[in-house]
Amino acid sequence: IYACLRFSDKFRQLTFQLIALLLTIHSAASLWRIFNAYATNMTTIFLQNPAQILYAGSLIIFVFLMTALLVLLTAQRFQKELLDQSRRDFLTKALNRRAFEGIVAGEWSRALRHDHPTSFLMVDIDHFKKVNDQYGHSAGDNVLVDVSSIAQTVLRQEDIWCRYGGEEFAVMLPETGGKEATAI
Repeated sequence: IYACLRFSDKFRQLTFQLIALLLTIHSAASLWRIFNAYATNMTTIFLQNPAQILYAGSLIIFVFLMTALLVLLTAQRFQKELLDQSRRDFLTKALNRRAFEGIVAGEWSRALRHDHPTSFLMVDIDHFKKVNDQYGHSAGDNVLVDVSSIAQTVLRQEDIWCRYGGEEFAVMLPETGGKEATAI
């Protein structure tokens, strides 16, 4: 079961569709047996011939496997969410400082190894304390979210944007020299 979690999303989706189809067929067969037994004689549900034992056993195994699969999927989803939450700023959804420093270390060593230009920008919101003092912290939060959102739409996909702390943001611009960084 766990092995199918490691495949691509498309394969996983196909697997779940197949499981849902099997569960539907199994449920329909179970309902048909129950209604058929009710219409004739309820005691036929409890007969112990080999086919019925095999059927009941397969149902128990199927339910157990489905439960295990759902537990593993839920755990995997929560693990992914926790990892994302540990790497992102809650308010702005930008990378946090710890994640930024980890990514920058690898990118910086790659830039040095291949002798590629790399630029860093520090972005500080001017007079941010006045916004908080005059309009309240909710307004300040809105300013942080808007600045981060605008920056992420302006920056290239390969640029690394981070909330460095307070109203400070940092950007790593791989493959970018000084003139290009100044323009950005």
